[in-house]
Amino acid sequence: MTAISVETARDIALAYREVEVGKELLTDIDEALTRHEQPDIRDAFGRRIGGLELSVPSGSTTRR
Repeated sequence: MTAISVETARDIALAYREVEVGKELLTDIDEALTRHEQPDIRDAFGRRIGGLELSVPSGSTTRR
């Protein structure tokens, strides 16, 4: 049996954490929408943002 590398283990842990954070965000949004309120969504610096945007990077500075 071969062990995985430290880097692979770290990548798995970080990916798992991102999934957990995403689940928490979806739960918070669902609860706010159930109460007919605007969700309290903040960026990485704690500033409120007006909403979420789904986009695909199509260049170094553009998205679609």
